[in-house]
Amino acid sequence: MDDYRERCLSAAKVQGLDRLANALLFEGYGCELEQTGGFCMVLAIYGADDTVTVVSGEGVDDYTLCRYTLHGWTGDESGNPITADYELTRADVIGLLQNPLNMTTAEEV
Repeated sequence: MDDYRERCLSAAKVQGLDRLANALLFEGYGCELEQTGGFCMVLAIYGADDTVTVVSGEGVDDYTLCRYTLHGWTGDESGNPITADYELTRADVIGLLQNPLNMTTAEEV
Protein backbone atom coordinates (compact mmCIF):
# COMPACT_ATOMS: atom_id res chain seq x y z
CA MET A 1 0.00 0.00 0.00
CA ASP A 2 1.39 3.43 -0.88
CA ASP A 3 2.07 6.14 1.69
CA TYR A 4 -0.76 8.46 0.54
CA ARG A 5 -3.37 5.70 0.81
CA GLU A 6 -2.06 4.68 4.24
CA ARG A 7 -2.28 8.30 5.43
CA CYS A 8 -5.87 8.57 4.13
CA LEU A 9 -6.89 5.35 5.88
CA SER A 10 -5.16 6.42 9.10
CA ALA A 11 -6.94 9.80 9.04
CA ALA A 12 -10.28 8.10 8.37
CA LYS A 13 -9.73 5.84 11.37
CA VAL A 14 -8.88 8.77 13.67
CA GLN A 15 -12.04 10.52 12.44
CA GLY A 16 -14.17 7.44 13.23
CA LEU A 17 -15.08 6.82 9.61
CA ASP A 18 -13.81 3.23 9.49
CA ARG A 19 -16.48 2.04 11.92
CA LEU A 20 -19.17 4.03 10.19
CA ALA A 21 -18.13 2.67 6.78
CA ASN A 22 -18.45 -0.88 8.12
CA ALA A 23 -21.91 -0.12 9.54
CA LEU A 24 -23.01 1.46 6.25
CA LEU A 25 -21.78 -1.50 4.23
CA PHE A 26 -23.60 -3.88 6.59
CA GLU A 27 -26.80 -1.89 5.99
CA GLY A 28 -26.32 -2.06 2.21
CA TYR A 29 -25.01 1.47 1.58
CA GLY A 30 -22.01 1.73 -0.68
CA CYS A 31 -19.74 4.65 0.09
CA GLU A 32 -16.49 6.11 -1.13
CA LEU A 33 -13.73 7.47 1.09
CA GLU A 34 -12.70 10.92 -0.16
CA GLN A 35 -10.27 13.55 1.06
CA THR A 36 -11.52 17.14 1.13
CA GLY A 37 -8.12 18.63 1.94
CA GLY A 38 -5.63 18.44 4.77
CA PHE A 39 -6.55 14.79 5.32
CA CYS A 40 -10.08 15.72 6.35
CA MET A 41 -11.83 12.58 5.20
CA VAL A 42 -15.47 11.98 4.31
CA LEU A 43 -17.64 9.08 3.28
CA ALA A 44 -19.58 10.00 0.15
CA ILE A 45 -22.70 8.20 -1.06
CA TYR A 46 -23.62 9.11 -4.64
CA GLY A 47 -27.34 8.86 -5.37
CA ALA A 48 -29.05 8.11 -8.68
CA ASP A 49 -30.96 11.40 -8.27
CA ASP A 50 -27.76 13.49 -8.60
CA THR A 51 -27.43 14.01 -4.86
CA VAL A 52 -24.40 13.25 -2.76
CA THR A 53 -24.67 12.41 0.93
CA VAL A 54 -21.43 13.25 2.71
CA VAL A 55 -20.51 12.19 6.24
CA SER A 56 -17.54 13.59 8.11
CA GLY A 57 -16.36 12.58 11.56
CA GLU A 58 -14.74 14.08 14.61
CA GLY A 59 -14.35 10.63 16.15
CA VAL A 60 -16.38 7.50 16.74
CA ASP A 61 -20.09 8.37 16.99
CA ASP A 62 -19.57 12.09 16.37
CA TYR A 63 -20.58 12.61 12.75
CA THR A 64 -21.90 15.36 10.52
CA LEU A 65 -24.13 14.38 7.61
CA CYS A 66 -24.74 16.80 4.74
CA ARG A 67 -26.58 16.30 1.49
CA TYR A 68 -25.54 18.18 -1.66
CA THR A 69 -26.59 18.32 -5.27
CA LEU A 70 -23.92 16.66 -7.39
CA HIS A 71 -22.91 20.07 -8.76
CA GLY A 72 -22.91 21.50 -5.23
CA TRP A 73 -20.44 18.82 -4.15
CA THR A 74 -18.19 18.67 -7.21
CA GLY A 75 -18.82 21.89 -9.16
CA ASP A 76 -17.81 25.51 -8.99
CA GLU A 77 -20.39 26.25 -6.29
CA SER A 78 -19.27 23.49 -3.97
CA GLY A 79 -19.75 23.84 -0.24
CA ASN A 80 -23.45 24.72 -0.14
CA PRO A 81 -25.35 21.76 1.35
CA ILE A 82 -29.08 21.17 0.97
CA THR A 83 -29.27 19.56 4.41
CA ALA A 84 -26.95 19.42 7.42
CA ASP A 85 -27.22 17.39 10.64
CA TYR A 86 -24.59 17.44 13.38
CA GLU A 87 -23.39 15.41 16.38
CA LEU A 88 -24.79 12.14 15.06
CA THR A 89 -24.08 8.58 16.16
CA ARG A 90 -23.74 5.69 13.69
CA ALA A 91 -27.37 4.76 14.40
CA ASP A 92 -28.44 8.37 13.74
CA VAL A 93 -26.63 8.40 10.38
CA ILE A 94 -28.24 5.14 9.29
CA GLY A 95 -31.64 6.38 10.48
CA LEU A 96 -31.33 9.54 8.40
CA LEU A 97 -30.26 7.55 5.35
CA GLN A 98 -33.31 5.32 5.77
CA ASN A 99 -35.63 8.33 6.13
CA PRO A 100 -34.04 11.30 4.31
CA LEU A 101 -37.15 13.44 4.83
CA ASN A 102 -36.05 13.81 8.46
CA MET A 103 -32.85 15.60 7.49
CA THR A 104 -32.53 19.22 8.64
CA THR A 105 -32.43 21.72 5.78
CA ALA A 106 -29.28 23.81 5.74
CA GLU A 107 -31.39 26.99 6.12
CA GLU A 108 -32.69 25.72 9.47
CA VAL A 109 -29.20 25.27 10.90
